[in-house]
Amino acid sequence: MKLSNHLFRILDQYKIALAQHFRAQQLSLSPLHYKVLQLIHAHDPATPQLIAQQSGRDKAQVTRLLQEMEKQGLIEKQPHPTDKRSICLALTPLACDRVSQAEQLAASLDEQLCALLEPAEVQQLQRLLCKIEKGLGSTG
Repeated sequence: MKLSNHLFRILDQYKIALAQHFRAQQLSLSPLHYKVLQLIHAHDPATPQLIAQQSGRDKAQVTRLLQEMEKQGLIEKQPHPTDKRSICLALTPLACDRVSQAEQLAASLDEQLCALLEPAEVQQLQRLLCKIEKGLGSTG
């Protein structure tokens, strides 16, 4: 099997497992929403353009996603301090609470995955994934 096929399958399986972890704990959050909330939290100010770039989604998809998240009370849109054409995105207290819960559940899933490997294999896997990530970053 090609490396790309393995990567796609693992990514899909990870998203499914993460969604199942969230549902099992009645956490109303999808893996995509979790990713977007993490991006907003990590970048100040976060803009829809940044979310589109970092998530690999087009602007129309991001716009719809952000509208949905705003209706759910997860994000607030605020005027950009220096760019009148843009807006900034901020997490609501509800979103902060959900991100905290999601991080704990993601860490639990990580522990389960790491338990499948020997400690040396986990370290090797992390090194290899970082190498691949760095290589992909230099091509984009």
